Amino acid sequence: MLLIENGDIHTPAPAGRASILACGGIIERIGAIDGDTLAKHVALERLDASDCIVVPALIDVHAHLIGGSGEKGWASQTPAIAASELVTAGITTVVGTLGTDTTTRTMPALLAAVKALRDEGLSAFAWTGGYDARPLTRSIRDDLILIDELIGAGELAISDRRANELTPRDLARLATDCYIAGTLTGKAGLLHLHVGDATRRLQPLRTMVHEYDVEPSWLYATHVERNEELMAEAIELSRRGMAIDVDVYDEDLARWVRFHRAHGGDPDLLTASSDAAIRSPGTLLEQLVGCARDGVVSLEEALALATRNPARILELHDRGELARGRRADLLLLDRESLALRSVVCGGRVMLRDGVLQFRERFLAESNREIHLIGAKRRGNHKDEKDSSEENSGSEAKLP
Repeated sequence: MLLIENGDIHTPAPAGRASILACGGIIERIGAIDGDTLAKHVALERLDASDCIVVPALIDVHAHLIGGSGEKGWASQTPAIAASELVTAGITTVVGTLGTDTTTRTMPALLAAVKALRDEGLSAFAWTGGYDARPLTRSIRDDLILIDELIGAGELAISDRRANELTPRDLARLATDCYIAGTLTGKAGLLHLHVGDATRRLQPLRTMVHEYDVEPSWLYATHVERNEELMAEAIELSRRGMAIDVDVYDEDLARWVRFHRAHGGDPDLLTASSDAAIRSPGTLLEQLVGCARDGVVSLEEALALATRNPARILELHDRGELARGRRADLLLLDRESLALRSVVCGGRVMLRDGVLQFRERFLAESNREIHLIGAKRRGNHKDEKDSSEENSGSEAKLP
């Protein structure tokens, strides 16, 4: 059993001061709990949250787990994301994706990375197909039906110079395959769409909806923050049921949350993701906290973008909120600074007071020491003009 004691609970809605008892990785009780008495009868791990806000752990719907494609030559390919990077970013559930390169960055490799993260104790899933919808088995539908870790197809590219430019009919067929697979398996079964900056923007999606009877709720578009015209079109489709995602690559989440709110976007169908590979997974929590600290939205509304909303959209109904019967995936944030203090995943304390409580298994027999610090890391004073490389923007220390 794990007892998180006397924190300010945000479910993500504010719920007052309380303790949380988890058993077998599941939240059993939220309220007043006498830890001293309980400890006399059962083996009990305790986590003091008296100067913390306790919130749901983050769900990152879009991360390049095996590294980015490297579109400035081979040396610009980025390395894989380690479990410790996700944990120190407050992410306990992640959905991996391929991007432009589906030749050297493959679905078998992505699926293996997902399984490895699961072995480390995190929740991990994947989109199948990448930019060109290249399946792992003989079809996208078979992928989703036969492989538990795959929850939808994507990130399929549209309106982008790197896209295969499938016709609306081809896109509709893929969306239908995803929908059917979802109905057969209980998965979300979404078609996750990378939207580029071409002037046709979301026209292919409108054609799918109008001419091929595709429901907007079968679609999940990302990178819709490229410009205001694209965001406005995405908001219009979201009013009909399409979920939309903004990445935090440019660290401008506040701008797009304001725009979305000012133009009547459905707050329940908006998510934020890290798009991690070049940028650090930690950028997601930084941007969410920034929105709340700067008064753009409340802390509840900011957190919902990477907790409650993605859980609902991806039909991961056992997480995303703090409630009895949900997974004990939660974060302790410093009450004053909102800095991340501790991380609990499935009832297991993986970060305590800023110190990792586990080591990746591949390090057990290793004598390697790896330090990767991107030139654009916040606080790094190196002149960015000194490097023409595509910088990682993240820090990884694997002792």
